Amino acid sequence: MDRSLRLQNWDYCNEGHYFVTIGTKNREPYFGEITDGEMVLSEPGMIAEQELLKTGETRRDVFIDEFCIMPDHVHCIVHISVMDTTQIFRRGRSALRPHKGDVMSCVPTGDIGIAPLSPSAGSLSVIIRSYKSAVTKRCRDAGHKGFAWQSRFYDRIIRDQDELRNVRRYIRNNVKKWAEKHVGA
Repeated sequence: MDRSLRLQNWDYCNEGHYFVTIGTKNREPYFGEITDGEMVLSEPGMIAEQELLKTGETRRDVFIDEFCIMPDHVHCIVHISVMDTTQIFRRGRSALRPHKGDVMSCVPTGDIGIAPLSPSAGSLSVIIRSYKSAVTKRCRDAGHKGFAWQSRFYDRIIRDQDELRNVRRYIRNNVKKWAEKHVGA
C-alpha cells in the first residue's frame, strides 16, 4: 500500500477523526524500549509525548484523542474540530473539546478540483508537519543530532463510532502486541 496516497476529493481540514502513524527514519528506536510489557520512554520519547500533548493544548481546532509512543513510531487519533470562534468566547476553552466518542459521519461530496501544492493551514498535513518539526528541533537541541523522521506519515479517516472504538483499542494494545511480537527476537 502506498502510504503517500490521500483520499481524493477529501479536504484534510474537514472536521473529523484521523488515525495517524508517524515513524522514525529507518525505524530507529529513538523513543525508548518496551520492558516487561511497558513502554519506557527515552528523552526523545518524552519529547515526542510532550509535543503531542502540546499540539492538542495549543491548537484550538485540534484534540489529541488516544495515543501511544512506541520505540520507533507514534500512533495517535487527531480530531480536527471546526468551531465558530464566538462559541469559544462564550463557552471557554472546554468548548473546543469534542465529547469523547463522538464521530462526525463525513463523506466527500462533489469535486473540489486540484489540491493546492502546499497544504492548507489547519490541515492534518500542517498539524503533523508542525509536530514533527517541534520534536526534531527539541531532540537535536537536547543532543540527539541524528534524530529524524520518515518523510511521510500514514493516516486513515475514521468514519464511524465502531471504527473509532477499534482504533482506540488497537492503540491501547499496541505496547502489549509489540512485546508479544518481539519476545525472543
